Amino acid sequence: MRWARAEQMHVTLAFHGAVRDVGALVERIAADAAEHPPIRLRIGGASSFDHHGGSVVWLGADGATEPDRAELRALASRCGASRRFTPHLTLARVRRSQAASALAVAAAVEPVEIVVRDVSVVESMLGAGEDGRALYTVVARPELGGRAGAAWAPQPE
Repeated sequence: MRWARAEQMHVTLAFHGAVRDVGALVERIAADAAEHPPIRLRIGGASSFDHHGGSVVWLGADGATEPDRAELRALASRCGASRRFTPHLTLARVRRSQAASALAVAAAVEPVEIVVRDVSVVESMLGAGEDGRALYTVVARPELGGRAGAAWAPQPE
């Protein structure tokens, strides 16, 4: 069982896979984020999905109120999430045989509410981090509600 490290934890709102034009994606997400107010997010409710021969155990992320849920769904859709995608916070990657045990632990986590004021566009390089973990790099962090966020600039190669 490999629990996520605190410094790697993030809520996944939309997943894009390989992206050819990161600049265009960032510009689109920044424009979309500017049209949404900050959202009160409720994190809780454990589940899992199969991934690369194992399972990923996660907590769901949804709006704390119906207006927040509507804003979150709209933002996720505009950021490219499919209708079937569930925003989530990854807790652990486990063997399928360990999924039930990990889910039992995750189910005991009390739901929490946070106010989300920005979104991050994150590059994920599986296996490139410490101990073969994923390496996450924030490419841009546009703020919700039209406030100026971190600007995107191409990274030198």
